[in-house]
Amino acid sequence: MHVAQPMSGINAVFFYSNQIFTWAGALQAQLATYSIAISALNVFMTVVSAKVIEAAGRKKLLLGGYAFAVASMVILTFAIMGKNGPLSLLALLGFIAGFAIGPGPIPWIYNSELFPTNARAGSGLIGCVTNWGVNAIIAACFRHLQEILKAKVFFIFVIFSVFTCLYCAKIVPETRGKSANAVFNDFAEKNGVDEIDEEENVPMNRESDA
Repeated sequence: MHVAQPMSGINAVFFYSNQIFTWAGALQAQLATYSIAISALNVFMTVVSAKVIEAAGRKKLLLGGYAFAVASMVILTFAIMGKNGPLSLLALLGFIAGFAIGPGPIPWIYNSELFPTNARAGSGLIGCVTNWGVNAIIAACFRHLQEILKAKVFFIFVIFSVFTCLYCAKIVPETRGKSANAVFNDFAEKNGVDEIDEEENVPMNRESDA
């Protein structure tokens, strides 16, 4: 999930934002104001996500956010290719809203819910290094790819995000209201280990053998 978050294309979209605003008719002096506005939208939708996460669940927000972001990215790509400023701007806002409601905050929440207490610090560190490492690669490569592929560069992020949706639907569990042991049991069969008795906090097979 920490590879997929930057590979959704969020930073690439921000790299392109001033050009989109220009196509939409914004004056050069207004670009900074518009950039601040889309950052504020990102923060606002993240707050919305925090408000509804317990009611909607982590997995629904993650998948719903990715689906909305992918659809907006496709529209954005074709709008940029056609230099349609107003449509590009709407697609840009839609992408940021979709990202902020799910793919943005949810991976960080999963850090504290997918792992037992003694593994959370290590998992958080690995997740953070992975996330920023991929961000650094995108920052280094995006301009070169953009020169070659033009607006079609965004299809790289679309394809990756579609595979991420499939991965999340198949692998990532819903953790709302679950204990650490319950989450462990969700992965027990995949990992080839015994499930844990949630009341006794011991492996079920080992308890029955005793």
